[in-house]
Amino acid sequence: MSARELAPARAAPSARDLAALAKPRITAMVVATGVMGALAAPARPSLDRALYALAGTALLVAGANVLNMWLERDTDARMPRTRDRPVAAGRVSPGLALGLGAGATLASLALLAAVSARVTWLGAIAWGTYVALYTPMKRWTRWSLPVGAIAGAMPPAMGWATASDDPLGAVYLFLLLFTWQLPHFVAISLFRGAEYAGAGLAVGLPPSSPRRARAGAELVAFAAAFVGVTLTAPLWGLGGPIFVGVAALAGAGLLALAWRVARAPLPEPAARALFAYSMGHLAIVLGAVALTPAAAHPGISGSTSRASCSSDSCQPRKQSSEGITSGMPSCVTRSSVPQRTARSSTVTRISPGRFGSSKTSV
Repeated sequence: MSARELAPARAAPSARDLAALAKPRITAMVVATGVMGALAAPARPSLDRALYALAGTALLVAGANVLNMWLERDTDARMPRTRDRPVAAGRVSPGLALGLGAGATLASLALLAAVSARVTWLGAIAWGTYVALYTPMKRWTRWSLPVGAIAGAMPPAMGWATASDDPLGAVYLFLLLFTWQLPHFVAISLFRGAEYAGAGLAVGLPPSSPRRARAGAELVAFAAAFVGVTLTAPLWGLGGPIFVGVAALAGAGLLALAWRVARAPLPEPAARALFAYSMGHLAIVLGAVALTPAAAHPGISGSTSRASCSSDSCQPRKQSSEGITSGMPSCVTRSSVPQRTARSSTVTRISPGRFGSSKTSV
């Protein structure tokens, strides 16, 4: 290690350095994908459940980022882009970073446990794949990239699971974020390849790498996979004709950029352009999914609503104008409005803890 890497830490780290340990911009982006996942669900969680999930997810991501800085303090010190990070620069001691990362992780799991066991397990899997697998694997294999994508794809699934027990939407959102990260990561490995290689990380593709010749084909394939997943949203009960049109146009732009990278003799500038475009592309797709009522479109099973929520996540149904009441904490969704015909009245209720709906004639 260099003298800079072994420099003693300050006795009292600044608040700015302590906040920087959590990588605030990355944490905010990941939490935003979780919020989008919750908004895409056909039901709304109770306020306390939503706040527990929001705070738990934020602490989980922050704790993982702190531990990532602790584990990578030596490689961070070798890269111009990261050498000024608090632990690598010696402004925060490794022991303090380890303690803060572990404490944030434990606190996050306690908060997520107040939401549900499912959300807690999803969070624990995300943390484990990022800290215990992805971070150390970066030193010796590019297979760390899909492993890291597993962690990055969990938050929107956690958001959905906070509001609904139906697993289909969570699976779709996981696939959406997983496939998005692959071309995103390949682009980074191209324009930061020399930097990563100089730090001893295997994730980069510098000009001297023999694997660089295959990167263009990988990028096109991964971009096509992501675009394909976006276009299947209506099959999962999400999106609609307008969404498909927007996704198709945005996907065409991504594929064009991927093809440009694959054909370029010097792919770094095109890879940077694809990286920037992919950020906006994800925002458009997730925003469109979140704004589209999940229950308004038939899912794979053909039902008009796949909403389901556990009893502690549902809002109690109030007495309707028809005089119908329910003492059950039935979930109020877009499909739970009473449907009345000339001959009879049928109320569609979604029982807590079960998939699908049951009809009761009144």
